[in-house]
Amino acid sequence: QLAPQCRIVRTPEGVDGAAAVAAAMVAAGDAAIRDARPDVILATMSPFELWRPAAELGLHHGLPVVHDLRDPWALDGVQSYRTWWHWHRALLEMRAMLRSADGVIANTPECRGLFLRAERRLAPERVVAITNGDRCQEIEGGRFRRQAEE
Repeated sequence: QLAPQCRIVRTPEGVDGAAAVAAAMVAAGDAAIRDARPDVILATMSPFELWRPAAELGLHHGLPVVHDLRDPWALDGVQSYRTWWHWHRALLEMRAMLRSADGVIANTPECRGLFLRAERRLAPERVVAITNGDRCQEIEGGRFRRQAEE
């Protein structure tokens, strides 16, 4: 059950491919932000590559972006990688996402710790562990702000 002030924006059905989905996310998000002017963008993932559209929208509209990741995808052992190089590329992508985020939601305290160890420049107050990380009321009250505001 979402709090009344939370709104979910979805991309249209039938969009296929990561680039097309990312473009549809930016278009849908841009329209929704202009219409409702939210306080924060909450991007829940996977697929994890789609953190970039949320970050783009946050920068464009001056809104904080909180990524609900659940798991540290490059570290949890669930994904399989063909080579070390492919895994390292995923790790670098995850670290870039962590650096860009105004807030990160992990699904356990252990995952929170993995995020903080993976990206040492990530401020601990920007990462919160919320079991089943989709409870909007947990991020109310301005806990997360654009990094430039600090």
